[in-house]
Amino acid sequence: MPVFDSKKAETPIFEVISGDFPFEIVAVDSSISQGGKTRGSDVRDVKLKFYKDATFTQPVAQWTEDFINADNCLWKWFVFSKCVGFEFADGHEFDIDSSWIGRRGWATCKPQETNRKDDIDASTGRPKRYNRVAVFITNKGKLPPNLPTEFAPSSDPDEKLPF
Repeated sequence: MPVFDSKKAETPIFEVISGDFPFEIVAVDSSISQGGKTRGSDVRDVKLKFYKDATFTQPVAQWTEDFINADNCLWKWFVFSKCVGFEFADGHEFDIDSSWIGRRGWATCKPQETNRKDDIDASTGRPKRYNRVAVFITNKGKLPPNLPTEFAPSSDPDEKLPF
């Protein structure tokens, strides 16, 4: 059972960001494309958390990027895989799945205005702006992944193992 911690009960405040930011993959889900040219194609919905700098201590934004498994969209899969440290040989099959959680990379982010006429910012009267990745960066220094440590049993023979 979780133990409540009031310091962690605050909703994070994210902002609209622009520029180069380090990110970490925090979740991967699957769906089916509903787009006109890609309808019915498999999609990987990859939730990315962006940070102020490469210390990964101050999150500034989080959103989901879609990776559509369709011929005209596969370039994004290839660039993304290289960005987070995977470099496959030609002809190698791969998938973006939960084993990618914790992988890190760099991206150039650029806000995008909504194209929905009813999605207006009440304070400015202008269309709302949303975060988007303009480019996944592949030529910046690689970031070490934030991978979970493997279970290491205690040397105490009387300790009860959880499984």
